[in-house]
Amino acid sequence: MFIHGVTRTLRKNKTLRYGVPMLLLIVGGSFGLREFSQIRYDAVKTKPKMKKSSGEIVCYGQMFEKSPWVKNFVIWLRYDSRSSTHSIYKK
Repeated sequence: MFIHGVTRTLRKNKTLRYGVPMLLLIVGGSFGLREFSQIRYDAVKTKPKMKKSSGEIVCYGQMFEKSPWVKNFVIWLRYDSRSSTHSIYKK
């Protein structure tokens, strides 16, 4: 019964429905911004080397560590050049 009351309140109150998630994104987003921007920079740096038909993202995932405050993300991609196939693994 308690859960139904809470969800009903969240659905009706616009401040709680839209304001709280936005506040969480603003506060929590600043912690992962540095790691995400580094991964984005590495991915964009390798993009000119790849053709759309020859490249594929093999794996994109989150590495789980003991500390919940540090988030590590991984991009693993593979692309074909004129000479051979290249794999890139970035943390």
